[in-house]
This record gives sequence, structure tokens and C-alpha cells, in this order.
Amino acid sequence: MKAINHPRCIALIEVRKDDKAVHLVEELGSGGELFDRIIELGHFTEKDAVHLIHQVFDGIQYLHTHGMIHRDLKPENLLMVSRTPNTEDYMTLKIADFGLSAQRSETKSDAECVYIKSGIWHNRLSLHQISKNLKKSLRNFLL
Repeated sequence: MKAINHPRCIALIEVRKDDKAVHLVEELGSGGELFDRIIELGHFTEKDAVHLIHQVFDGIQYLHTHGMIHRDLKPENLLMVSRTPNTEDYMTLKIADFGLSAQRSETKSDAECVYIKSGIWHNRLSLHQISKNLKKSLRNFLL
């Protein structure tokens, strides 16, 4: 996790170990969870929703490009940067909670495949290609 260095991902600042536990000191996401923001506002404008999902895909693309798979993306694991309305950071988020994440082995090729399953579609794609395809599909859908 220390290798993750991207504005859309919560940074690991320090790891401390004592006799009872390992403590992770991470960047603060003082705006709370995206889930709480959804409840607070009731809904997002289309513009705000597009802005937020672009940030998520930007972070996912970075992770996939660096061989990381989050495996637990949900509104509770997307932290808002600020609680102050009418500021740029109010609609800025960061991906958090890498507890279930996986790192692709360095010994495997860039063509390492994962299975993406939906009700209709089954295919084998590289992590980077999945990220590119998701961004392209979302862009086409929203525009």
C-alpha cells in the first residue's frame, strides 16, 4: 500500500507496530464516506455524479496500471475530502480501505487475466484493458 501514490487514493503515511497490533496512519478524509454524502444530499446532480465517477475511474485506472485490484469498492470505501459545501473539495473523493486488495505478482506478464462476469458477457481482459474499457463505456453512455 505504501507504493500507492495518487490523488484519488488515500495515502498510507506511516506504519507503527506494537506488542498488540499494527497501526496504519493514513491520510485524513474529513468529509466522511460517499455513502453519508448521498444520504445527506438525497441525490446528486448529473454533473456532480459524473465528476465523482470520473474520480473513481481515475483512481481505479491508476491502481490497475500498477497491478493493484481493490476488490471492495462501494460508497463506504470512497471518502470525501471536505465537509464544506460550495468548495472544490466538497465533491472530491479518495479511494480507501485496501484491506481486501490484491497485488498482481511481478512474475506474471502484463497480459495477466482476470475474469469479468456479468449475466450476459464473459471475457478475459488485462487489468489495464478493463479499466480503459470501463472509462470508454461510461464516457459513451454519459455523452
